[in-house]
Amino acid sequence: MSVSVTKTRYRWQTGDIPFSQLRSNFYEKTTGEVKVSELYRNTSVSEANPIIPDSTENTHIPTSGQFEISKFKTYTVKRYIAEQTGTDSNELDSGRPGFRMGKINSSGQGIDWSGGGVNGADGTGSSTVGNSGRNVQKIIEIEGTCGGYHSNGQPAAEFGESYDLHNVTLNVSGYIYGHRGLGGTVQDGSAGDGGDALHLGNTGNNCIVDIKTGGRIWAGGGGGEKGYKADDGSDGKCKDTVERSNCGGCPGCPGGYSSGGCRRGSACNRKQVCNWWGNCWREDSEWNHYETCTKEYDVNGGDGGDGGNGGDGDGFSFSATNGSEGIDGTSRQSCFSGGSYSSTPTDGKKGGDGGDGGSWGNDGGGTTAPGSPGKAGKAIVRTAGTKNFSVSGNNSTTVKGKIY
Repeated sequence: MSVSVTKTRYRWQTGDIPFSQLRSNFYEKTTGEVKVSELYRNTSVSEANPIIPDSTENTHIPTSGQFEISKFKTYTVKRYIAEQTGTDSNELDSGRPGFRMGKINSSGQGIDWSGGGVNGADGTGSSTVGNSGRNVQKIIEIEGTCGGYHSNGQPAAEFGESYDLHNVTLNVSGYIYGHRGLGGTVQDGSAGDGGDALHLGNTGNNCIVDIKTGGRIWAGGGGGEKGYKADDGSDGKCKDTVERSNCGGCPGCPGGYSSGGCRRGSACNRKQVCNWWGNCWREDSEWNHYETCTKEYDVNGGDGGDGGNGGDGDGFSFSATNGSEGIDGTSRQSCFSGGSYSSTPTDGKKGGDGGDGGSWGNDGGGTTAPGSPGKAGKAIVRTAGTKNFSVSGNNSTTVKGKIY
């Protein structure tokens, strides 16, 4: 993860602490009155710009009671700034979002505002509400790329805290890209959905997403639907004819063949005949017989071709692809042994082309198959209810996909 945290903090190690310096550092003004009552730690989560904010590192500043200016001789935090650079994706770990902005975990994923590590106040090993849930201002600069690589439902960037977030400003001058939706490959099945770009946290106060010129929050495109499977060709019939002959009687037909009738032809044998007076001659005694035998049987039409695969949608590290061409059907079955068609079967039809993958923030292309194309991911998902994060700088160039 390419993220670094800068702390805006102040302390005075020696000497008196001038009120003018407190005014400059914490009021962030060069003139005006400094009131002791305003130098207590402010824990109100509705305060957008507390003078002395509530931070896990500011617990030495009291919230009320006796005021001791010497407390400011210990570092006191005014705000945090986290800077994301480079590329953060889940290519090597499909079980997480591309860029995690919640508490830092044992794998180093998250933002460690206070620097205490996994067991510190801003680590997953602590049950303490970290700085994300306090009113200290937290500015996150997305300057690099956050991407969802795997088609696993994980967003490209996510807060994911279970408690309310307060005073978080997310400045996006870099890129947040959701993962692609995979094209359909199973006949009559559904294609994959595109991935969400940015998931925001739970309801809180004073939380802002500001998309700068050139910044991008783009949801992944849905996968194209697989094309329809074509119809099989119609079946037909074949007719085999066998001519049989025999001298002296009907020849009969082979098994499975039907006779068209026996007919007599020319003589095929003679015998000697003599009378009482001893005169002899030869006469026809047997005749050729002919029989036309036929057999009719079914033959199959060709199988219909499968539909072409759907194209993949736009996504981090991938560009949308077109659906593939449908598969040709197979040829009709031929007659056996040189027979002829009595009713002609037909070849299988060609399968339908697969749908094209969806562009950023758009559904994949559909077909007439019973399945469905992949849906587009969402650009920004805010927690239901008050939807505490306001969004500015969004237009057709900076945001592709819907904001929920």
